[in-house]
Amino acid sequence: FRVIVTGNTAGRGDESGGYHGTNQLNEATLDRFSFLDWGYPEPEIEERVVSGAIPKLPISVVQQLVRAANLTRNGDVPDISTRGLIRWARKCFVFQSAGRQKPIALAFERAMGLSLSAEDRQAVFASLRIVFGGEFND
Repeated sequence: FRVIVTGNTAGRGDESGGYHGTNQLNEATLDRFSFLDWGYPEPEIEERVVSGAIPKLPISVVQQLVRAANLTRNGDVPDISTRGLIRWARKCFVFQSAGRQKPIALAFERAMGLSLSAEDRQAVFASLRIVFGGEFND
């Protein structure tokens, strides 16, 4: 049989603070694993994943969200994960359906923006402005 384990630190613990509560595993334990590294899916695949999760969200919005998420995946700002992207897209649909002003920015705030430090939030907003322009002005 096989057991599949996932982790963000490859058993080495976390000094960045991004994965609080992780522990370093000892060499004997690590020696029992085979490691694989998975990146993010290609944009077209991620668009299908998001559209599958929120099928009523217009594809043009999905494409913008995926483009914005990919801009955060360069190492300079906190990544918008696929899981976070789906959460953001779901809230976009709700806020757009309710006729809220700046629904994409409001959805981002509720999905993940409020959990970021002020510094990280500004860095992510700089990336999001590239795609959404004034929607992400303070």
